[in-house]
Amino acid sequence: MRNNRGFTLIELMVTIAVFAVIVMMAAPSFNKLIVNQKLTSSTRGLINAFNLAKSQAAILKRAVAVCPNKTIAGASYTKLDCATSAIPNFATITNAIEKQDVLDNRVILVQIDPKVELKSGSVTNVVFNEVGSSGASKNIILCAGNNSRTITVLQLGNVTQTTGTC
Repeated sequence: MRNNRGFTLIELMVTIAVFAVIVMMAAPSFNKLIVNQKLTSSTRGLINAFNLAKSQAAILKRAVAVCPNKTIAGASYTKLDCATSAIPNFATITNAIEKQDVLDNRVILVQIDPKVELKSGSVTNVVFNEVGSSGASKNIILCAGNNSRTITVLQLGNVTQTTGTC
C-alpha cells in the first residue's frame, strides 16, 4: 500500500462547503458593520465641523455656516448653495474676492457618505454667530440601515448626539 500525501477530492469539496457556510453566516453581519461605520463616520464629521465652525466664528467675529453635502431629498448641496442660504447678506456681495473669502473661511461643507441619508425634520444648515452661538436648538438626523444618529446643536453651540432607529 502507498502513502497518500494529498487531499482527496471529497475532502476538498467538504472543506469548501464548510467555508462557504461560514462566509454566508458572516456576510450579513459584515455588511451591517460597514453601514454602521459609514453612519458613525458621517456623524463624527458633522460634530467635528460644528465644533470647528463654533470656534472659527468666535475667532473671525463673523457668522460661519455648516452644511451637509446633500439635502433631505438626496440632491447635492454645494458651498455656494450653503453660503447663499445661510450666510447673512452673501447674495449682496459683489466683489468676487470677498465672495471667495466667505466660501473659503466661513462655509464648511461636510461630506456625508452616499449610503447615509438625512431624515426629514433635519435642518440643512447650522449658522454660528460671532460669539459661537447657533441662535436656536437645531437637529440633524442621519440614517443608515435601521440605525439613526440625531445630532443636536444647542442654542449656545454645544453639540450632543443620540442614537436610535430609523
